[in-house]
Amino acid sequence: MGNRAIVTIEDKEEYTHPIALYLHWNGGLESVLAFIEYTNTLFTNTNSIYDYHTRLCQVLRNFFPDGYCIYAHPQENAKDFTCDNGHFHFRIQSRVALISHNGIRDRDYLADLIKQARNHEYWKSDHTIFDSIKENMPKGTK
Repeated sequence: MGNRAIVTIEDKEEYTHPIALYLHWNGGLESVLAFIEYTNTLFTNTNSIYDYHTRLCQVLRNFFPDGYCIYAHPQENAKDFTCDNGHFHFRIQSRVALISHNGIRDRDYLADLIKQARNHEYWKSDHTIFDSIKENMPKGTK
């Protein structure tokens, strides 16, 4: 059994990248948000949603070196996937924003989800999820 999620991203002009990412492991918002925010801070000079998506895939692939935990699917196919944690959709700009979860776009609901994610043990422990992500990046990466 996995801890699955579908992750999609859009740019500030609300163009959604055509490929959805399926995570078999670490698909809870506490992990997904960390992957997204780490990518956002590490690759600040990406000008297109395609560049950002590529960088996000690199971060995920480095974190999951076995190659079996991340898959890419066209948006139209991924809409019907049932996952433990559902579908997270982010807007990528100077700050990352979770703009829907399972199609729900209610601001209070989404703000509460983000608050819960940031209060998770992964974010609060002495060795955070960001430390784990960084450890799995190639040497010489920030």
